[in-house]
Amino acid sequence: MGHAAIPCPSGLSWSVDTGQWSIGSWSTLESPHAHFAKESRLLKLRAFAISIVEHIMSVSTVASVDVQPFVTLERWRVRETRSGQRHFVGYCVENNEARVSSAIQSFDSDTAVGVTSSGRRYSLSGSPCFDGEARRVWEELAGQYGIGDTKDVSMEFMAPRRP
Repeated sequence: MGHAAIPCPSGLSWSVDTGQWSIGSWSTLESPHAHFAKESRLLKLRAFAISIVEHIMSVSTVASVDVQPFVTLERWRVRETRSGQRHFVGYCVENNEARVSSAIQSFDSDTAVGVTSSGRRYSLSGSPCFDGEARRVWEELAGQYGIGDTKDVSMEFMAPRRP
């Protein structure tokens, strides 16, 4: 007989085979009566585990521009530092990861492609949008390099509307 589970709110499931509650592979509850009392603790445990993983995963280095000269960003923003440097911050389609660029050197609003100080070309796909992981990477880098306050200048990088 195969494993049967009944899905419940917040990722919990009731196993018909074992008669226990579970949430992913994190932990198990004794009975369905304990569901509401322990769901909160399980969700807190899951959130804590995720925060540990996020803390361990530091901002990683990216491939050199020779290896990856072109990147497409979705869910992108542009941040400007107090010194006037601007950086692309968004979701890299090719690598399925958050990305923060080096300083933007030029930008062609007709093609929505910018070139950064590393020489990499960034293509902005769609309109400015929020990506939580990209924001986290930006904040970590900003803290690491003492960038301080920045402002969002994304609207200046939107492609012009065609009639």
